[in-house]
Amino acid sequence: MLTIFRKRQLKHKLKSRIVTKEDDQTTTTVHNLLANFEQQQLDNLNLALDSRDGSCIPCIDLPTKLGGKGTVDLAMAICKAYRWSELQNTSSVKKMPFCKSSNTICLNPFHYTLFIDIPFTSLDLFNFPNEACQGDESMCSETETGSMCFQEIIPSPRSPYPVMTRSRSKHWCSLAYWERRNRVSRLFPVNHFYVNIFDRLPKGEGFCLSAVSQTNSESNKVRKCIGTGITLALDETNDDVWLYNRSEYAVFIHSPILEPLDTRTPLVHKLHPDHCAKVYNFEFATRVKRQRASDTRRRGRYDGCSIRISFVKGWGGESYRRQCITTCECWLEVLFNT
Repeated sequence: MLTIFRKRQLKHKLKSRIVTKEDDQTTTTVHNLLANFEQQQLDNLNLALDSRDGSCIPCIDLPTKLGGKGTVDLAMAICKAYRWSELQNTSSVKKMPFCKSSNTICLNPFHYTLFIDIPFTSLDLFNFPNEACQGDESMCSETETGSMCFQEIIPSPRSPYPVMTRSRSKHWCSLAYWERRNRVSRLFPVNHFYVNIFDRLPKGEGFCLSAVSQTNSESNKVRKCIGTGITLALDETNDDVWLYNRSEYAVFIHSPILEPLDTRTPLVHKLHPDHCAKVYNFEFATRVKRQRASDTRRRGRYDGCSIRISFVKGWGGESYRRQCITTCECWLEVLFNT
């Protein structure tokens, strides 16, 4: 009896999202899918839709009755039905790092996010220096919280360009939470391959901002808008760092690999809710640093070991009145352990 009631609930939620006749095929596919769901799968899907958060909701595996046929189409259909009606193909979605599905496809729509491809910095690889760093050459970059140093740069046997050797230490990055010019609490080391940064998240694990900030802080109003916040994840296969925006508001990112080499002002990228982007790569960051070091026209220090993320409010460029991130009420500095 409960199974029938839950199916009616999910079909009602699906019906409320139907806008055009083009959605009829998606509706039919999802109805057939729900008919093969077991009670636990129906409950998990209903909980995911109510909470709009997949981190605390288990994966929904493909029903055994359906076998392996049409799994990609089913995943796209359920994401299109309950999240993004404009979704055209699965190449524009990426699985969240907390998804533990043993299958290549998970049918929990909140275990996916939209993928945005932000181009990396264009490097002049033909003129890129190939020599290794000398032992007395300083590769330190000053950050808001002190110095973060690169290790020795050596040529890769697979590439003519130098790459950064990174020791497998206990943590791959540390998080510094700031409110304007004031750093709040100690550095938060990240040992797991992903970390959630949030203000309030039921049963959430990670870096809770409300636990370290004072309730009477000036940033309290903005911080409450962060909600489920962001997820930062390391793909050890490619040494890529991904940022997932799980908040209901945009976040703004400045990364050394996402801005032109000849820029004199920080280039800040806006990441909308339910979107993700690749925001850092350890090897590429090393290439950028070496390229900038060889440019005699540049003056001053360059920080290639960290990225900065502001919540809710943007900064920099001509689009925002705030020209410095230290004027933002809530922002995060990610210091990479290189």
